[in-house]
Amino acid sequence: MNYPQGYAFAICQTNHFNYMKTTLLRYFFVCSLVLTSVFNSFADGSADFSYDCAAIEADFSELNELEEFVESKNFISLSEITEQEFILASLSRLSHSPMLMIADPMGIPGFWWGCIFGPIGIALAYVLSDKDQYQARQALTGCIINGVVSLGIVVVYYLWILTYFSMY
Repeated sequence: MNYPQGYAFAICQTNHFNYMKTTLLRYFFVCSLVLTSVFNSFADGSADFSYDCAAIEADFSELNELEEFVESKNFISLSEITEQEFILASLSRLSHSPMLMIADPMGIPGFWWGCIFGPIGIALAYVLSDKDQYQARQALTGCIINGVVSLGIVVVYYLWILTYFSMY
């Protein structure tokens, strides 16, 4: 059988395209499965909504015992504490404690603000953490790491494409 000139090249080119398409679909499927399994491993939050009633009762019983002791010894009572605003004074001292100063903005560490949102995330981490330079540095680190990883993925992808087409 006589085929037109270039017919074999067209078949070969179509086969290569189909092979490349199936290969890319396989890689996409595998990457999707990996990402799904990674995110699924973080999704187990059942322990967040369970609590131990006995432990809570034990903690409150200790608090009740302390309150009864304070009242039995004629120390200052709970109503006097609220009247004299001792609680507000103690809370005002806590606002400058180091534990509250390292709190993450909106519960998200600064690294992830920069890694996910880039330069905008750096600004958001800085503003949302009340101009905390530590959070801004962490966001900058996240932004830089995101850039390096993205650049590495692009370079590896283009090298893979170049080596694939240089073989044929």
